[in-house]
Amino acid sequence: MNKNYLFFVVIALVIVVIAINPAVMAQTIQPIYRAAFDDANFNASGWKFLPSGTGEFQPAEVAIGLIPTSSVSPDISNGRGVIITALAGQGSLVYGPVIPVQDNLVLLRLSLHALSAGGSLAMGALDVSPTGSLATIDGSVTYAIETDSGSFTNDYQRLTVLYRPKSRALIPVFQLAVNPSSNAAAVIAMFDNFEVIPLNANTVTEPALQSALGITIPTVQPTPTPTSLPFSTPTPTPTPILGQGIVTEWLYTFSPTDDAYDALSPRIAYDHQTIYAIVAADQTGGFPDILLRDIDSQTGEVTEPATVNETFEDTETEAPDIAIDFGGIRHVVWSDDRSIEKLKSIYLAQLDSFGQRLVEQDFEANILFEETNAIDPALAVRDNGDTVICWTDDRSYFMDLYIRRVHWAGDRIETLNQEDILVNIPRESTNVSHPDIVMDDNGKIAVVWSDDRARLDAQKRSDIYAAFFSFDTSPDAEGKLPETIVRMQLSTLDQILDHATKPQAALANGRVVVVWENYNPSTGTQSIHGTVTNMNGQLLQGEFIIDGGAAARSFAPTITALNGDLFMITWYDEATKKVYARIFDAGTHLFMTNPTLIDEDVNGLNALGIATDGQQEFFTVWDALSGPYHDLFGASGRWANGMGKTAAAQTVSFSDASVKAHEAKVQAEKRRMARNEKKIRAEKRYSDKRR
Repeated sequence: MNKNYLFFVVIALVIVVIAINPAVMAQTIQPIYRAAFDDANFNASGWKFLPSGTGEFQPAEVAIGLIPTSSVSPDISNGRGVIITALAGQGSLVYGPVIPVQDNLVLLRLSLHALSAGGSLAMGALDVSPTGSLATIDGSVTYAIETDSGSFTNDYQRLTVLYRPKSRALIPVFQLAVNPSSNAAAVIAMFDNFEVIPLNANTVTEPALQSALGITIPTVQPTPTPTSLPFSTPTPTPTPILGQGIVTEWLYTFSPTDDAYDALSPRIAYDHQTIYAIVAADQTGGFPDILLRDIDSQTGEVTEPATVNETFEDTETEAPDIAIDFGGIRHVVWSDDRSIEKLKSIYLAQLDSFGQRLVEQDFEANILFEETNAIDPALAVRDNGDTVICWTDDRSYFMDLYIRRVHWAGDRIETLNQEDILVNIPRESTNVSHPDIVMDDNGKIAVVWSDDRARLDAQKRSDIYAAFFSFDTSPDAEGKLPETIVRMQLSTLDQILDHATKPQAALANGRVVVVWENYNPSTGTQSIHGTVTNMNGQLLQGEFIIDGGAAARSFAPTITALNGDLFMITWYDEATKKVYARIFDAGTHLFMTNPTLIDEDVNGLNALGIATDGQQEFFTVWDALSGPYHDLFGASGRWANGMGKTAAAQTVSFSDASVKAHEAKVQAEKRRMARNEKKIRAEKRYSDKRR
């Protein structure tokens, strides 16, 4: 049966088909949903139906009525169910209500009996949120099984399929369709007793079956706290002298504030002398592109925006990042959905200091998989052209962290690996988010991210993690970084149900300072925290508070290196509508300033970016509301030396109490098989017409 005749654009995906032996499952698992189809008519069933295709297809006849009773058990069929009758060129898809399934692996089970061959039968689900919002971008159905009706003519059979929704709910579907070119007479299929059964550590207690299904959840201890930390707890020191410290000299507006377009997610990098380059997801030109602007912090001159990405119809770009090498080449990475399937991929482009593209086509960093979106890219570049890109994607159903290593050869991109590399160790029901990356002149790399592997009192919480390796580190046979590299938790091991997210990292003198948002749901406060490591993965300074308090609503931190061991941190305080900055000394672990005002009356800020000249000058950019739309703003200034030091506002102490962490490793073989089945083997298609 040609899959083009299935409902909409359908990707057939056989996940796992199993027959559950009652002798193996001694326990009884109750369905979380069951449709018996015993209603007086179809309209009363709570289910609906649609034609199974477009063009040549016509709706098949769908009804609820009397059907043969199962000779095995009334639980299979009690004599009343759904009847679909389809002639050549007819078909209908039947779909049910939204069924919340939480984080469960689920078993879809349906009783089926057909009276003749020649029809295409399918069962599956549409991934949605519990509120009914689509979880897949194009709204397509994923069919977990598809087969010919001739396999079901002897008697009722139960279709039994394992299914893992991408979101926390699903809409169940089944269908019958007959090819328009078929010579078969009318095909009649009867369906009864659709069940959705949760499979988790509570409902499946047989160890062998837990292992086979990949739902075992062992207790794993968190990353241990180092026994000896090479730093001293900060102590109070004199308050900074008023009038010295961080001095803001210029305020900027980069995008037109009188147009009806948004400009979002700015990032900035230093070039040379007083020149900086800014990128943003910017609709100023009338299209949602990545735009590049240069700014001279001495004269205040801003260049006309240059379009970074190749331009395609109906394409949304987002989340750019930028790095500039010794030769002044702007390396820009971002995510967009130019594919016909409207799936997001990661792209890389190089531009010179005049805003001219150096390679005709954007480089696609991630490997392509069906129903997979790659988002949140970041990159780091060495002066010799070595470039490493990181991002997250859901090719294995949960978000994981990947990198791609390439080399800029001056006129082309050279790939070091044909495929991307998995960084984190995948864990069941765990999503990675907001990665950032730094690389030193020797090719040592540190990647940081947030993930929600930990559970406390049966609730998920997010923490900050890091991995340390080299540009030359080889992946293993399965495309993963070796388990021998250093991976560590950076946020404190305690028993507080807070959430650490959106980490940002900066590197200088072999020290990595990582800052992040820390949200405490019990108080409703959100503060900025940080920590210090070296490039070998040794913790130099435990988690400390950068900005916080009883009424704190601080978020969107970003960080850059000044000179020596000094780092500048900026963030947004939603409570006061102000942008602040602070200088931190990673050598002494002391703050050099109190939080210092950069700008005020800032509304609706989403993201900040910051860069310095490596000495005393800084430039920070952000997006904020100007009327109903977001525009780009910025400030430049300098750090004045010769002032007193203040201690860290508050050091967060480590606790020996263990977090009740949900750290079960995903069965590697199961996820690898699922990933391989999703892999797209044909070349990716793009829109037919460019702008």
